[in-house]
Amino acid sequence: MRTTHGYITDNFGGICEVPDLKYFINNCSFNLAFEVLNHIFGGNLTKPPQSVPLTGQFITIEQPAMMNPESINITDLKETTNIFSYWANWLKTSTNTSKFPGSIEISSFNGSSFDKEGYVYYPTNCTKVKKCPIHVALHGCLQGKWRIGDVFAKKTGYLEVAELNDIIILFPQIIATRTDPSNKEGCWDWWGYTSSNYANKLGPEMAGVKKMIDSLRTINTALHSHK
Repeated sequence: MRTTHGYITDNFGGICEVPDLKYFINNCSFNLAFEVLNHIFGGNLTKPPQSVPLTGQFITIEQPAMMNPESINITDLKETTNIFSYWANWLKTSTNTSKFPGSIEISSFNGSSFDKEGYVYYPTNCTKVKKCPIHVALHGCLQGKWRIGDVFAKKTGYLEVAELNDIIILFPQIIATRTDPSNKEGCWDWWGYTSSNYANKLGPEMAGVKKMIDSLRTINTALHSHK
């Protein structure tokens, strides 16, 4: 395949052989999101046709809150149990595109290069019928929310595969920073700008994503605890 530096899709982006400097997404008539997920999940996923109704919920999340749910004031949310049950109940009644309630003061959050907001997609069945697995999709340099909004999340093909195959997709977001740390293109840490532990589970970004996964798993349990 004669492609260039970018994420490959079968229906969106620049010409396959030419760098797409706007989104770094290239239409190469190849569904990379499906191939990646199909490999990870054992090779039996349903491949999306050209058009898939996205009837699930595309949610904006506050990443500091998802990483530090214990810091959310539940009283302010008028909830008497816990934040995960609150979020689960909210998912069952919210519209298909919205924002998770609850936040913490960003000044109290050591976020490395994390953006304040990220995204998660809940397929239709995952809030109503079944407990679904979670996949984390990381954007590339210059592909974060700070620069291209939700284009990476919505246009790379992940949502269609997720909807057809009941997979929750987390899209954590990194922001560009000039100093402390220096990450001018908003990349995930693959060279050590956050710490010498950047490539292991002690690294700030590794640990932050793991905390968000843990929150989603606990919401999953709360969603289906009474079934």
